[in-house]
Amino acid sequence: MTLLEQVQKNQFLIVKKAVTELVVLHRADRSDPALAHEADKEIQQAILQAAKHLPESVKATEYLRKFSKHMLQDRHVLESMEKIISPDVTCSECMKNVVSVLRLYFKSRNSFQLLPSVSTRINC
Repeated sequence: MTLLEQVQKNQFLIVKKAVTELVVLHRADRSDPALAHEADKEIQQAILQAAKHLPESVKATEYLRKFSKHMLQDRHVLESMEKIISPDVTCSECMKNVVSVLRLYFKSRNSFQLLPSVSTRINC
């Protein structure tokens, strides 16, 4: 493994951990306004942490904030994300959930052109 491959693998693991933390934070108790406010602050910190390791971190932050709102509003997106980050997920199950998240997320945006390219780029 070359140095570049090691750096990319390390960066992938850092982003995966940050996204996992972000998804877990969306399950926080929101019944009390104080708890909800604290959870929102932690989510914003997790978004900044994840975006810091992505290209064009300003745009990544913007997209992650929108996606975070979508996870809070649509439990199916959150459930699919939980399946994706599960350590026991199979590749085919992960791909199915990624496509599901994209469909749910882009449902109102008419951006289904992205979906065929996703299924052809993921190799199980």
